[in-house]
Amino acid sequence: MLTTLIQLNGSSPIATNNFYYTNAATLSTSGAATNFAFGLLWRSVRPGGATNDLAFDGRGFVTRQIRYPATAEAPAISDPPITNYFSYNARGQLYQQQTAGGGTMQSDFDPMGRIKSKEAFDQYLESIVAQASGDSERRSAKL
Repeated sequence: MLTTLIQLNGSSPIATNNFYYTNAATLSTSGAATNFAFGLLWRSVRPGGATNDLAFDGRGFVTRQIRYPATAEAPAISDPPITNYFSYNARGQLYQQQTAGGGTMQSDFDPMGRIKSKEAFDQYLESIVAQASGDSERRSAKL
């Protein structure tokens, strides 16, 4: 597995990315079987120190992504990390995403696994529903 990527300008290194992999993911038991996910990329460190961390379920699907904004020029940057969460149904389809800004995207699938609709909620519970037919509808909820 790739653990270091060095970009060169001629024979001089100009940037280095580092990659770290899991030995095993968090266990997920479904019925009588316990699933393990090995060798998944859990951290990448880009030039300047900005870092991405990933967490996985037992099937190897990304459940959490954290992006740390630190750089070599500003190692103590005051911006908070950006965290996104992902949820999958029993068929392995991404049915919900939660963003750091408080938004949520939910998907619905037909029996053949095709996307039937997507609904995006912002932190104020306003949503837009996009149907597979191309139609869309705006909904709002009062708090």
